[in-house]
Amino acid sequence: MGRRLNGSVGVTVNRTPVEVFEYLRDVHRHNEWSPKPYRAEGIEGPVEAGSTFSSVGWVPGDSEHHNDVEVTAFQPPDRIEFTATEQGEKFISTYVLTSQGDGTKLEKILDMPRPDGVQGIFFPLLFGGFIKPATSKGLKMLKEQLEGGA
Repeated sequence: MGRRLNGSVGVTVNRTPVEVFEYLRDVHRHNEWSPKPYRAEGIEGPVEAGSTFSSVGWVPGDSEHHNDVEVTAFQPPDRIEFTATEQGEKFISTYVLTSQGDGTKLEKILDMPRPDGVQGIFFPLLFGGFIKPATSKGLKMLKEQLEGGA
């Protein structure tokens, strides 16, 4: 593959960066704001730098899709990065938190391999039409969870 595709989505959460960061690092709570079924396995408690776990979630055609995940950046309360490996390819989700008044601007940056061939031609459409909107929906759900007193 070799070629990468990336993009970002963001939301402002009416919570401090510390509160948002602590919520993000508790991967067992990611199911609370995932638009599709999701769970973390193989880890107890919140993650830290170098933590590894398995994520299990829905992708088209596979409702029990497994990925090996490592926390590859951990800078409380400003940045946390999860790198999932699948078939030797890296899928990177970076969360950047910036204090904004009484709240936090949360940006999720997606960086993933772009398939070769015909799939690669259509992948940007899938990325823009499905992946980014689903990611945005997840961040809105995270905002609702945190602002609702989670």
